[in-house]
Amino acid sequence: MSRNQVLLAALLLGASLAVSSRVVSANEAVLWSFDGVDGSAPFDTVSIDTAGNLYGTTIQGGTFGLGAVFELSPPTIGGGAWTESVLWNFGSGSDGASPFATVTVDQSGNLYGTTCAGGTYLGPNGGLGTVFKLSPPATADGSWTESILWNFGNGNDGSCPESQLLLGANGVLYGTTYFGGKLALGTVFRLAPPASGSSPWRETILWNFDGANGSLPIGRLIKDKAGNLYGTTGHGGTFGSGTAFKLGLPPGGGKWTEFVLWNFGNGTDGARPLDGLTMDASGNLYGTTWEGGTYLGGGTAFELIPPDTSGGSWTESILWDFGNGFDGANPAGYLLLDKAGNLYGTTQLGGHGGKAFRLKPPAISGDGWSESILWSFGGTDDSAEPFGGLLLGPDNVFYGTTNAGGASDRGTVFQLTN
Repeated sequence: MSRNQVLLAALLLGASLAVSSRVVSANEAVLWSFDGVDGSAPFDTVSIDTAGNLYGTTIQGGTFGLGAVFELSPPTIGGGAWTESVLWNFGSGSDGASPFATVTVDQSGNLYGTTCAGGTYLGPNGGLGTVFKLSPPATADGSWTESILWNFGNGNDGSCPESQLLLGANGVLYGTTYFGGKLALGTVFRLAPPASGSSPWRETILWNFDGANGSLPIGRLIKDKAGNLYGTTGHGGTFGSGTAFKLGLPPGGGKWTEFVLWNFGNGTDGARPLDGLTMDASGNLYGTTWEGGTYLGGGTAFELIPPDTSGGSWTESILWDFGNGFDGANPAGYLLLDKAGNLYGTTQLGGHGGKAFRLKPPAISGDGWSESILWSFGGTDDSAEPFGGLLLGPDNVFYGTTNAGGASDRGTVFQLTN
């Protein structure tokens, strides 16, 4: 199930999940409402730089209607308005189109991202996607510059990347493709920067999904201290409802090895995770599933606990079943972990337009986790249908995007404060 398919399903389900109550324990401000000209329908959360500027993408809108990269700059005076700048409009050639994921910011202020369509190599439905870099202007009145680092579709290298890129050591980029690879079921890839300025970037396919070990990955990757990669697939696995996986770093330059940590869909354990995992200091993994769980497929928040001994099995614990009344339904984004062990995220559905929530660990061993609703989306001119997770800025303010809502009903960037 791609993000477009998920969105359509969400729209069809929304009416049956709506409730009239509104539970508020935080304050929301819409920082920006998209109007189509400057972008439309952001699908992922935002990224932030050291100056507090927010960056993100929209899958639609912009000059050519094929998406944009935007920057939101905070006000210079307290209480003032945020300022939006469109850094790039996709669709002016082979520069890519339809970016689903947010961008990754490096220490020099360069932005790295992916597009699911566009690029040099054409498939049945158009271009097969790109990895791009946006470099900031040399002068204050200059323009950002786009460089295409990779065009997908030249062989079995994958196609339609929908995940945020992971920036590793020495400028290496890691990501996933939803399609493509040897069996057209998706890949995990690595892009290494050129050894010299004129050389091309080098792509390596670290893993080809085959269905049994997962298929059609959408979510972002994370890396542990040893260099192993972790992620999810929305389909495939033993029960066909997705997997959580680990890619083991090969010793001495050998082949990467995949370990399926969990097969979703075995009862009420959740199904179809649509974003990546979050790891705590003990190596436990946290995530969400868009479907499954106890309440009519409203989704779950889960924890995966590593085995006590090498070679043992991972254990899953369901922290929350969504869809039981006012708590939201169908979380699509990743979970944000704070220093106290609380988890934060969003649900695309529930109420009039989704929820922002906090999950608090039990104070006494054996008790269950508790949920608090931070915000219920969907009021007049409010944000609606958050698809990505939440970003916690250095100012202890949460930031995120919604796919719909706002003054033009084309999506928003919002903040939540206590």
